[in-house]
Amino acid sequence: MRVLLIEDDGVLGAAVRDQIAADGHSVDWMQRLDAAGDALGVAFYGLILLDLMLPDGRGLPFLKTLRGRGDATPVIILTALDQVSDRIAGLNAGADDYLVKPFDLAELSARIGSVARRYSGNPNPLISLGVLEFDLAARQVRRSGQAVGMTARGDDGGARRAAKTAAAASVRPMDGAPAAGAAGSGRRVPFSYPRE
Repeated sequence: MRVLLIEDDGVLGAAVRDQIAADGHSVDWMQRLDAAGDALGVAFYGLILLDLMLPDGRGLPFLKTLRGRGDATPVIILTALDQVSDRIAGLNAGADDYLVKPFDLAELSARIGSVARRYSGNPNPLISLGVLEFDLAARQVRRSGQAVGMTARGDDGGARRAAKTAAAASVRPMDGAPAAGAAGSGRRVPFSYPRE
């Protein structure tokens, strides 16, 4: 997934950028709202991480403008504004999540995964397809219980291409219970075959 990070603090921005990259995502880091707006005009992002206090303005009006234009890109606010009223204002402006600084980078990764699953239409991070098991939260694939080595990709282009060509499949969560909309529903499961 391609992530737009809008954060003016150099130390925090570098740490978040490195964490996102270590999780297998590509990241574009902007330190100003005007640069972020330009980036959104030329690239598709799967997620925006938005600080609220930036040198050239506040993040909430920026978010409201995005939502007013009909942009539904998921947004997680990262801010030092920790009052309940601040969180409510951020969520009511259209944010999908709100994380108060300082935060643990592992928690940020978990929240990114949670928002991504929610927007993919599959809140279950475990998917089984025949002998293949996909753990979306851990970003792992297993075949017959054995881990399969996968190459990292900076974007989700492979998943998008696979989604266009994948045949309709019956999808069952790891516990064996039928998934909603499965079994003949025509639901497509994006996946790539591992390289041997």
